[in-house]
Amino acid sequence: MRQLRASVDLTCAVLRQGRLTRDEAEELVAALRHRALGLFPGKGHVFDLVLAPRLRRIIDEVQPEAPPGRVLPFRRD
Repeated sequence: MRQLRASVDLTCAVLRQGRLTRDEAEELVAALRHRALGLFPGKGHVFDLVLAPRLRRIIDEVQPEAPPGRVLPFRRD
């Protein structure tokens, strides 16, 4: 759990810096999801439910003009 928390915190910090393109940011999120699934196999739905919306929000805040991407395919509410 600590490894996942550290990975999520680091990913959020990198995303908030705003130095990545939207594609790079989404690749980073995809890598984090892969890492989470390595730590917790079969729990992709939990990542999609809990962490992906938080990461999408950060990406949307940093790059509001960029179109929605392919890694975080959630409807905007």
